[in-house]
Amino acid sequence: MRPKVFLPSVPTRYDPISSKRIPSIDLKPAMRYGELVPLVSLQAGFREDEIHEAIETLQEGLQNYTSEDYILCVGDPILMAAAITYATDLSQTVKVLRWDKVKREYDCAEITL
Repeated sequence: MRPKVFLPSVPTRYDPISSKRIPSIDLKPAMRYGELVPLVSLQAGFREDEIHEAIETLQEGLQNYTSEDYILCVGDPILMAAAITYATDLSQTVKVLRWDKVKREYDCAEITL
C-alpha cells in the first residue's frame, strides 16, 4: 500500500479569476512520498473558538496514520503541532516533510519520541 502524506491544512489564496480560494503553494513535489491527504479545510484561517473543532477533525483524519506515512509541514502552525503530537500517539516514529529552499524539494526528518 502506498504511504499517505497528511496535510494538517493547505495554505490558500484568493483567486480573482475563479472567485475561489486555491492552494497558494505547489504540492506536487510532496506527491513523490505518497498520496496527499488534506485534513482540515481552512478558507482563510480559523478563529480561536474554532481551534478545538479543527483539531478534532484533524485527529479523525489521522486515525489510520502508520509509521510508513508522513506529515507535511504546511499551513497553520497550531495544526502542524497538533498533527505531529497526535501522530506520536499512534507511532513511535513520525516522518515529517519540510521544504528545502536551496534544493527546492521536500526533505524528510524522522522524529522518534
